[in-house]
Amino acid sequence: RMDAPPAHQARLGNALLRDVQRGDTRLVARLLDAGAPVNWRGSDERLGWTPLMCAAAGGYRGIGRLLLNRGARLDAKDHDGNSALVWAIWNGKIEMARMLLDFGAELEAKR
Repeated sequence: RMDAPPAHQARLGNALLRDVQRGDTRLVARLLDAGAPVNWRGSDERLGWTPLMCAAAGGYRGIGRLLLNRGARLDAKDHDGNSALVWAIWNGKIEMARMLLDFGAELEAKR
């Protein structure tokens, strides 16, 4: 599969963020199959969240697993230095946090 042109990547990436936030596993899978960048940070995304962070905050374990199996970075941080694991914990998504830990996420203390 060839990489999509930048404008197309942006459309796919922004759609991916939107559908992850909605918890739509089927559409997320279709977007990834179409070449959506799994670690996309939206151009208008003030927080610098990746799709995995959105899934973690929403507690969408199925989507989180799908993203991780497609290469999502566990160690990615938002603009404030928070990882997907931190967002899962802050939002009380304990099962999501456990899944991220099972995939190898590390909880780092903020300085």
